[in-house]
Amino acid sequence: MSSLSINDVSYQRVAYQRVAYQLSANALQMVLLEVRSAVSGQRSAVSLFYSKAPIALRARCANSSVEQASTL
Repeated sequence: MSSLSINDVSYQRVAYQRVAYQLSANALQMVLLEVRSAVSGQRSAVSLFYSKAPIALRARCANSSVEQASTL
C-alpha cells in the first residue's frame, strides 16, 4: 500500500475542483443554449422565465416584487 504525500493530495484536490468547475461550466452553457433557443421562439424572456422557472422560484420572485413595490 502506497502512502500519498501532502502534495499528491493537494494535486488531486485541485484536479477534482477543476473537473467540478468544468462540469458546472458545461452545465451552464447547456442551460444558456436552451434558454437562447427558447427565447428565439418566445415573445420575451419574462414569459420564458414564467414558463420554465420552478413554482417556488416564481413565487419568491413575485413576493419580492410585491415587497419592493410596497416600499415605494
